[in-house]
Amino acid sequence: MTKPRPCLRAWMGGWWIRGVWDLAVGEQVGEPLTGHNDLVGSVATAVVEGRPVAVTGGADGTVRVWDLATGQQVGDPLYIVDDNWVRAVATTLVDGRPVAVIAVYGDKAVRVWDLATGRQIREPVHGHDDWVWAVATAVVDGCPVAVTGGHDNTVRVWDLATGQQVGPELMFSSEVWALAVTPDGGLVVAFGQEVAVLCPR
Repeated sequence: MTKPRPCLRAWMGGWWIRGVWDLAVGEQVGEPLTGHNDLVGSVATAVVEGRPVAVTGGADGTVRVWDLATGQQVGDPLYIVDDNWVRAVATTLVDGRPVAVIAVYGDKAVRVWDLATGRQIREPVHGHDDWVWAVATAVVDGCPVAVTGGHDNTVRVWDLATGQQVGPELMFSSEVWALAVTPDGGLVVAFGQEVAVLCPR
């Protein structure tokens, strides 16, 4: 059984998650998580109904949820799109429920799925003018938000309770490839060959 530890990580290779590692002791926990039918390209973690889980997205167009205590897939895959792959996955809580925020390769939209029910929440959120490459989540003034970066050189913030964009987009000089939110509310943005650190006011 998975015991509380400072941190766990999963690393990917081929058509499976190669392993979950206990960062406190540097040891692998359990066997690789197998089930995707194509390359696995994104991973996040969450707690669903009291269970620590990994949420993975793959080139088979699915998002899958894995019980980290047993290594077993939880429920059916969340089907996203035919002949495409899930580019990015992030997790958070909306109204106390765990959700996955998903970006699909070649798509301008962002999708939100309820991880407990396996159902998509509302219609996809549109706003980017080109493909969405990166997704992160945060809580701003008590409101859960998604932060997205795209091929249109912008970073946008979305209120996950309403699906509406929050404020104007942030413009960069090149495509935004990756995002991370710092514990103090800052934002790290990888664009082109550069990295910017935006500090909260």
